[in-house]
Amino acid sequence: MTVVLNSGSNADFSIGLIATSRHQSGSYMPWAQHQPRMDWVVAPQGGPALDYIRNNLGYESTRYSRTYFNALSSEQWTGHTALFVRVQGQAAWARGWVPQAGVRNYAQSLIGGGEVAGEWQDDLQMIDDPTCISLEYTVRALDPLKLMEYYEDHKTDYTTYCFRTLGPGRCNCAWGAVSMLRSFAVANGFNTINNALARVIVPTQGSLMNQIAGGELLA
Repeated sequence: MTVVLNSGSNADFSIGLIATSRHQSGSYMPWAQHQPRMDWVVAPQGGPALDYIRNNLGYESTRYSRTYFNALSSEQWTGHTALFVRVQGQAAWARGWVPQAGVRNYAQSLIGGGEVAGEWQDDLQMIDDPTCISLEYTVRALDPLKLMEYYEDHKTDYTTYCFRTLGPGRCNCAWGAVSMLRSFAVANGFNTINNALARVIVPTQGSLMNQIAGGELLA
């Protein structure tokens, strides 16, 4: 589903993921923020609209489309995924796994594809991106709080940001968010959520967004 700030129902409680087609680098690297073209008719190079959608949503994206020079265009660069919580219909909380702030870290990880120290950041601002989509699982009123508490207990299990998944806590944002949510689901008996997230076997942003948009991960 497309993310909304408020669903309009106080009875809505959900946990899940939000994803955009660009890395949320914040004001530290404003040129890397997502600035989408929303015409949906003519692709930047004059090709069919499908090419534009693939580039911006990450479907079939290549390593080349995530380089520095393509980051300055409308193409998908790295994308970003974060844990997400909705309380009483309101988008309330989001946390995403990113490289620790710094030009050297960003260059080494997001451009060079290397390993750097990672950190979790507040990513609720992602919902303001017009390409942001969400994967939300309806839960009971206290379950969003349980996820936030679980996150606080386990966030230090993640140490290194890297595009590939190289072991527990050494991963990119997509795998970090998916693995955190899935381990929470296992620990708290959310078997349906766990089974759905078990279908995520490729730890790349484009693949994950494709599965979310295609409804493959709905419980």
